[in-house]
Amino acid sequence: MVLFIIDAILEIIVIKLIGTWAFEQNKAYYYDDLDDYNNTYYVLLIGGIILVLPFLITAKYTLLAKILQDTNTSIHHKMLQNVTRSIISFFDITPIGTILNRFSNDLGGFDSSSLSLFRDVIEGHLQVISMMLTLAIIHPYIAIPSAIVLILLYKYRNFYSKPVVETKRLDLAARSPIYSDISSTIGGLVIIRAFR
Repeated sequence: MVLFIIDAILEIIVIKLIGTWAFEQNKAYYYDDLDDYNNTYYVLLIGGIILVLPFLITAKYTLLAKILQDTNTSIHHKMLQNVTRSIISFFDITPIGTILNRFSNDLGGFDSSSLSLFRDVIEGHLQVISMMLTLAIIHPYIAIPSAIVLILLYKYRNFYSKPVVETKRLDLAARSPIYSDISSTIGGLVIIRAFR
């Protein structure tokens, strides 16, 4: 999280420095003082930050991928331990398709979408916060409508998150019998081939 914040701050600093550089160069041009104007400071500072940013971005995404991989591995091991240490009545009550569905689709969903989802959530929030702070500094009255919009977006998210979760749960529950049938068919192939 710290690397994401540092990256956002450096990007804002680069934008601010480019604006200041352009303003001072225009001022020097307006006063016909371009001969004495030296832009080496801005070139070196902005160039240095731009050279550091790719390494910072690589480090933050590598660290995020490592954290998510470790988290997904930990979740898989805990699920596997719970299933292997379950009592026999669990397997009598729970269809094998539900168990396979949990391991394949749920963990597959974690593996495939968690990196981009976390990246979008963290960077999206930081971008919104930095934009709102910048706008509030430039025009303080913009903070009032921004707060109203944030409250409306929060209510919108709360209203639509429950149906999305329920739809995903129903989708996974509907696929469970298919996995059960496939597992039973594969398990029965030995018996079918024995009678040929």
